[in-house]
Amino acid sequence: MRIFLLRERGRDKTMPTKKYIVRVGLVTHNGEKYLNAQLKSIHQQSDCEIKITVVDTNSTDGTLEILNGWKRKGLIEFIDFAPDLSAKDGFVRLINIVQDDLPIAFSDQDDVWEKDKLKLQMLNLDNSVDLIASNRSFIDKNDHFIFPRRSTFVRLTWKNALVENVVYGNTILLSSDGLKKAKLLNYDYAIMYDSFLYLYFSMFGSIKYLNESLTQYRIHKFNTIGINNRNIFSIFESQNSFYSQNRKFYLEYKNCLPYLTSQQIFFYLKIFESNFLLQRIYYSFKSKAFRQNQYESFIWKILAPLAFYFRSRN
Repeated sequence: MRIFLLRERGRDKTMPTKKYIVRVGLVTHNGEKYLNAQLKSIHQQSDCEIKITVVDTNSTDGTLEILNGWKRKGLIEFIDFAPDLSAKDGFVRLINIVQDDLPIAFSDQDDVWEKDKLKLQMLNLDNSVDLIASNRSFIDKNDHFIFPRRSTFVRLTWKNALVENVVYGNTILLSSDGLKKAKLLNYDYAIMYDSFLYLYFSMFGSIKYLNESLTQYRIHKFNTIGINNRNIFSIFESQNSFYSQNRKFYLEYKNCLPYLTSQQIFFYLKIFESNFLLQRIYYSFKSKAFRQNQYESFIWKILAPLAFYFRSRN
């Protein structure tokens, strides 16, 4: 497993110009309000030829009209209609229906991409990398920036992937080899496709991280998933889902894991499964699982064993 961190840098005007061919995977559902702005930002990507595949999950507003308009312009190559799919299943379907071996970037329907997003990611993509992700900024419904970026240093490792996801789908680009590997995965027990890709490739592949905000992630009341209402309590609420995902992942891949990795995942699982509270606390500190935010990580280490022990007794 290899993780690369690329420090933030200014956009070099002397950077060689090369026309990259990139597939973009987009899932839509009643996204007419912001969809056009996102498609425009994809269309304006520098030095890239874009081929968009869309999975629409039964939109009933003007989404299909917008999509067909961009299809007539040649930006969208294919629209797949898949009613009643969740956001996760829509992106998993995208991964599986793409037939070529182009690198693929995933797009939400309501964000805005920086003009050099794909160019910078492709410039930093090589044969050893399965997945490349980046930092992101946050905008509101009126395109105003509302939150600072994440920390300038993000430690990407499976020890972090056990308890949180910081490799966000709307910043991910999979290499051709990464896409082939992603097609073979079982997403049935995944929390979300991006958290699962982070967990898998941080253990069995190679991830590169661009510490530059290349995606403007839109926060609004209609977000299907995201950081709305995120607080210390929501961190604990999400851990049931992470535990379920990680337990099934461990059962599926434990015979492929190095001994020390397997041991650490065992310690993590015991935080949720031990019969005695003191044992759960013991395993919490034996486990090297951590959150990016040091305060959140400390609180998690202290309170997680207590919270899940008493919850299991109710």
